[in-house]
Order: sequence, then C-alpha cells, then structure tokens
Amino acid sequence: QSLGSLFTRPEQPEHVQALASTEQLVDWLETKAGVDINQWGTGKAKKPEHLLKELRQGESSLSADGLRVVRVAKVRILDGDHELIEVRQHLRNGVTKERNRALAEKFVPGETPLQAAARGVREELGQVLGPDPAIRLLTTEAEVVPYEERQTSSSYPGLVSVYQLYKVDAEILGFNRETTGMVFETGEECDLDGFCDKIHVWEWRPRKSSRAARKILPNSSGKSHLFPIPFIIRKS
Repeated sequence: QSLGSLFTRPEQPEHVQALASTEQLVDWLETKAGVDINQWGTGKAKKPEHLLKELRQGESSLSADGLRVVRVAKVRILDGDHELIEVRQHLRNGVTKERNRALAEKFVPGETPLQAAARGVREELGQVLGPDPAIRLLTTEAEVVPYEERQTSSSYPGLVSVYQLYKVDAEILGFNRETTGMVFETGEECDLDGFCDKIHVWEWRPRKSSRAARKILPNSSGKSHLFPIPFIIRKS
C-alpha cells in the first residue's frame, strides 16, 4: 500500500485527500486556498513538494477552510544576561532570509512543547553541541501558555498560516559565548532535492524582556530557589 493511498479513502475530507500526491495538493491549494502556485519554487519560496513532505511528516496540517496550521516551539537559549538569536539564513540558491528570532522548531505528532523544544535544540545546533547535549529546560509544561499568530509565510506565498506558538526557556551545559563566540554558524542539508540547503547564522544578544532575571519560585518547604525543577534532557 502506497503512502498516497492512505489519504484517498472516500471518507477522508478534501484537505486530507490533498496529501495523496503533489498534483492533488497543488489542485487543493489553487481551488480551496486561492494560492497562485506560480510564485512557488523561486527566491525564498519553497516548492509544493516541500509542503507535501512537511504535511506527511505531521509538522503542519491543512484546515478545511484553506489554512496551514503549524505548532511551533520557540526556544530562548540563555547564557547569563544574553540569549541566542538566529540572525539569518543563507540558502543554497543565493537567497538570504532575515530571521532575528529565537530558535524555532515545528512539532511532530505526539510531542509536548518541552519535547519539541529539546529536539529542536539537538537538530538545529547539533553541529556545535555534539550528539548528546545536556539541555536544561527552565520552563515547565504547566508554564507554557500557547498563543497564535496568523500570517502568510514567505516559504509558501499566498498560503495563510496559523502558528500556534509555545515559548520555552533553556540552558545548555557548556554552550555559551565563551565556547561559541558572539557569532557562529551551523549548516543544514535538505534530503529532498537540495533546494533548502542552508547556513544558519547565530548571535548572542542581550536579553530584551523583563524576564532577564531568572524566575524564583517557591519550593515545597516554602523557601525560594532558582529553577525548582532542574529538567535535564539527554537524547535517549
């Protein structure tokens, strides 16, 4: 049984059947989402094949009313009074995408915000962290409050995306300004056709928000201490 056949059952709604093939996805995008597909695959824009792969992997989904829905962990990696920012991406085709944001990772099916955050750190920074980084998550599941943003992604022109965002703070043992320098780069390759090969440029910047001071929460004894739950995640 082919992967595409899983999405073509008669009982499946149209936005699910669209995942059966690139051709069916393009037809759905044009007829249901009102997307001009001719803008895709040039400059910063990805191809329909990239969206199909993302959807099949469960990193995003389509809604019946023509939207792309994405759950994203936004990970603020801290080093004292500084935080790590992805400044830009240099794509293989010569295009530069300005980012100026914290590390962001799409959820895969079944993940919690903290699991997505930890996986994102390993995947995005694995070249400098090594295979088994000690990731200390400073945010508990109970503290993660999702919020939504709606915008048209530059990766998929014309397709309105709803981003369900989950903010998580983290520290990584031995990963700081002293070991990386203020600015450093990591690379990423795409196994689809090479189009999304990219270089990430990272920079440590002073924290902007009032959250620069670490949270001090009461423990069971009624006293206060830093990081009441030292959540250390290592790859299993």
